[in-house]
Amino acid sequence: ATQDLYVRQMLETQQGEENPGVRLALYFERMSDSITDPYVILGDEALMEFFRVTYSLPAEIGNMDVDRQAKIVESKLDLEDLADPEKVRKLVQRFTIMYDLENSVNTASAVSIMSGGGGSAGISSDTLWALSQIRMS
Repeated sequence: ATQDLYVRQMLETQQGEENPGVRLALYFERMSDSITDPYVILGDEALMEFFRVTYSLPAEIGNMDVDRQAKIVESKLDLEDLADPEKVRKLVQRFTIMYDLENSVNTASAVSIMSGGGGSAGISSDTLWALSQIRMS
């Protein structure tokens, strides 16, 4: 399990050098099963950025009262869905699209990297298969 986690974090770092959106997407995917309440998202800068971008919220949301922010998280995201890998996958896809739109990505898009497209900048099918074999406990 430790080795799998190390490999996963290295992948996040390597792919994140090409596109920070990919790093956020992979991080969210890895952390999603540990999100038990909206305050977990609010307390983690990367998770909050993932949430903000996914739902097209302004950066100024962080200036709001924390309890109001938590209500927004609860209204937009059913935390129970994070236990479903298919729903997490769809959420990650939504994020990658929204990230690319928000950041006008000119390099390999997060969508193409996450889907294995985009030539040499993409994640190989072997890497994607290896990731699918990692079981988080």
